[in-house]
Amino acid sequence: MLETDFRTARDNESLSGRILNLQQAWLRISGTLDSGTLLQEVVDQARLLTNARYGALLTFLDSGEMSEFVISGMPAEQASLIQNSPNGRGILASLDDSARPVRIRDIASHSLSVGFPEHHPAMKCFMGAPIQLQGKRLANLYLADRLDSPEFTAEDEEIITLFASQVAVSLANARKYEKALRAKGDLETFLNIAPVGVIVFDALTGTLVARNKEAERIVGDVGLPGNSWEDALQVLSFRRADGREISLSDLPLVRVLRSGETVRAEEIVIYLPDGRAVSTLVNAAPIYSEQGEVTSVVVVLQDMSPLEELDRMRTDFLSLVSNELRTPLTTIKGSLAALEELVGPSGFAETRQLLRIIDLQTDLMRSQINSLIDLTRIENGTLAISSSAEYLEPLLEEARREFLRSNAGHGLEISVKEGLPRVMIDWQRVAQVLQTLLNYGVKCSPPSSTLKITARRGELHITVTVSVDGPVVPVPELTEILQEPARSVLRDLSVEEKGDRPALAICQGIVNAHGGRLWADCGSVSQGMSLAFSLPLSEEPDSAAEEATDDNAPGYYPVDGGQARILSVMDNPRMLGAVQRALSHAGYSPIGSLEFTDLDRVIARERPHLVLLDMANPGLQDYEIIRNVGQAYNLPVIVLSGQGDDDGVVRAFEMGADDYIAKPFSPPELVARIKASLRKRADYYQSGSREEYTIGDLSINYPERKVTIDGRKVHLTATEYQLLYELSYRAGRVLSQDELLRRIWGAEYIGDIQLLRAFVKTLRQKLGDNARRPTYIFTEHGVGYRMPKP
Repeated sequence: MLETDFRTARDNESLSGRILNLQQAWLRISGTLDSGTLLQEVVDQARLLTNARYGALLTFLDSGEMSEFVISGMPAEQASLIQNSPNGRGILASLDDSARPVRIRDIASHSLSVGFPEHHPAMKCFMGAPIQLQGKRLANLYLADRLDSPEFTAEDEEIITLFASQVAVSLANARKYEKALRAKGDLETFLNIAPVGVIVFDALTGTLVARNKEAERIVGDVGLPGNSWEDALQVLSFRRADGREISLSDLPLVRVLRSGETVRAEEIVIYLPDGRAVSTLVNAAPIYSEQGEVTSVVVVLQDMSPLEELDRMRTDFLSLVSNELRTPLTTIKGSLAALEELVGPSGFAETRQLLRIIDLQTDLMRSQINSLIDLTRIENGTLAISSSAEYLEPLLEEARREFLRSNAGHGLEISVKEGLPRVMIDWQRVAQVLQTLLNYGVKCSPPSSTLKITARRGELHITVTVSVDGPVVPVPELTEILQEPARSVLRDLSVEEKGDRPALAICQGIVNAHGGRLWADCGSVSQGMSLAFSLPLSEEPDSAAEEATDDNAPGYYPVDGGQARILSVMDNPRMLGAVQRALSHAGYSPIGSLEFTDLDRVIARERPHLVLLDMANPGLQDYEIIRNVGQAYNLPVIVLSGQGDDDGVVRAFEMGADDYIAKPFSPPELVARIKASLRKRADYYQSGSREEYTIGDLSINYPERKVTIDGRKVHLTATEYQLLYELSYRAGRVLSQDELLRRIWGAEYIGDIQLLRAFVKTLRQKLGDNARRPTYIFTEHGVGYRMPKP
C-alpha cells in the first residue's frame, strides 16, 4: 500500500513537472513573432519536453510546398552536410498523410524505412507530430532517440500533441506578423517614392502618426509625428484657389474627423511659416475599424506647382506660336487686297470668287488663332478689356441683326426693361459673348425655333439672358464646361477640336474680366435652357441733365434724343413717315425731305446733326451726294439701301459714309446706328474741334482728309490715314498698341503687333520720317506710339 502511494506520488510529481515544462515551453514560443527565432525555439523546446537527442521542423507554404527546415541537437558542421529538407520518402512520408503523431521503436526494422542519407547520423527511435490549424498543415515536427529510454512513450505523444496545438497558433501569428511587416515595408517604400504627400492622423487622439518624404517636402518641419493636428495647423494658413481664406473648421482633415466624410480634389493654397505658398490638391479619407469606428485619417497632398509651371510654359508657347502665325496671315491678307485691285470689278467671276474664299478662310484662321490667344490671356489674367459706359439696347439690336443674317431659319426676340442704366463694357467683347451664346442656343434648339434675349436690372448689375423655351436637344455637361478653368481647356485642347468648350471658356473669361459671371440653367429636355451673364452698372451719370446740354457750347455735339436733329432724305413718302415716327419716338428732332435736289437749302436752314440718305437704286450721282454732304457740311451720313452687295457698301464708305444699313431694318437698329455715329462725332468735337494738325512740314486737313508734306499731297490708303488720324488727333498722348489695333481694325486684332508695325513703317516712309530720329511718329518702346503736340 505504501509502495503504491509512493508510486502515485512520484507519477503525480512527474506529471506536474511535465505540465510545468509544457507551460514554460508555451511561454518561450509565445514570446516572439520573429519566424526564424520561433522555429528554432519550437524544435529546442520539443526536444526538452520529450528528452530527445535530435529534433527537426519542416514548414509548409499555403500552397503545400515545403518551405523551411530547422535542425536541433546536431553540430552545425554535421547539420550543414544534411539535405536542407526531407525528400518525403519512407517514414517521414507516412507523417504527411497522418493527422495524428507517429511513434516508431526501431527505425531500421520498420517496414517503411528506406535508410539514412549520406552524412546523416544513425537513429534508433522516432516520433513525429503534425502541426495543424483548422485542418490546414503548417509544419511537421520530427524527434529521434530518447536519451533515457529506448522509445518515446504515450506520455511523450500526449505532451507533444498539446505542444503542437500551441505551436500552430504561434506559427500562424508569426506568419500574419511577417505578412503585415512585408505589407508595411512595401507600403512605406511606395509612400516614400510616391509623388504625393501622405499624412496619417490618429482619429482618437488627433496626433500625427506618420508622413512620407513628399509630405515633409511640401510642409517642411511643421507637424512632427506625435504632435496634435491643432499644433500642426495653427502655424499654417489656408486659402482657396480663388483667394478666399479657409477656417480650421472647413479644412478637409477637420471635416473628416468631425463627420467621417471623404473629401476629394479640393484646391488649397498652404501658406508656410517661412513665407512659401504651396498650391496643393487635397484628398482626405477616414480609415474604419472592424466595429465601424474611425480610427485614422489619411490626408493626401499633391503639389500643383510643377503642373502649374508646365501649364504656364505651355500657355507661353501657345501664345508665342499664335502670335508668330499672325505674321504670314497679315502678308496673305495684304497680298489678297493687291490681287483684288489687279483683278478689279471687271475680272473673271470665278477668280473673284476664289479670292473671296481665300479671304474668308484667312479670316477664319485668324479668328481661330485669336481664340487660342484669348484662352492663353484668360489663363494668364492678361485679357485686354477696354470698358466704357454704354447702353445695352444698341448692342442687343446689333447682335439681333447679325444673328438673323446668319440664322435665317430662326427667330430672335429681345425683351429689355425700359430705363436700364448704362453698363461698363467692352462693346466688341460683349458682342462676342452674345453671338457665342446665341450660336450655342441654335445648336440646342430645334429648327425654326425662336430664341429670346432679356435684360433685367439688379442692385449692382444688369443680367442678360439668352434662352430657348420648349424642347431642346440634350446639353451634355454644359454646367461642367462653364465651371472648367481655362488651363484645363488649353491642356485638353486638340488641333481637331471645334466644339463649344473653347468658345464658352472665352466667354467665361470675358465676362469675368468685366467683373461679372456666366452661368447656365438647364432643366429637362422639355423645359428648355438658358445662358445668362451679369455686367456691372456704370458709375458715370446717366441723365442727360447731368451732362453739358448747351447746344451752342463750343465743342458740343448731341448724342441722346431730344437734342439731335436728324435729316431724313428719301423719295418714298410712306417710308419717310415711318422713319420720322421712329426718330420722334426715340426722342430725336426729325427733319424730312423728299427732294435730293433741295438738299443744300434744307441743310443750310435746318442745320441737322446727321443725315439719313435713302438710296433705292444708287447711281454715281447719288454717291457724289454723300461726298458733298460730308465735305461741304462736315456732317455724318448714314446710307439706307435695298442693295446689300459688297460693291455698293464699299463705294458708300469710300465716298465718306459713316454707316450703311441694308433694308429691311428695324427701328431700334436704326436708332442704335444713329447713336453710334453721333457718339463718334461727339468725340471729335469734345476733343477740341480741330480742323487741322500742323507740325514742321506735315499738315493734316481733317475735313478734307488731306495730308501734305511741304505743300505736296501725300497719297494714303484709308487704313494709313486712319492710323495717322488717331495719332495726330490725340497728339501728345501715347496710344498703346492694343488701343490702336482696336480703334483701327477692331477688337479681334488686339495683339497683332506685326500688323500695326507694318503700317507704321509704311506710313513713316510716305511721310519721310526716320524711325531712329523721328519728327512725326515716335515709338514708346513696349507701350505704343505718339505724335507731338503742334
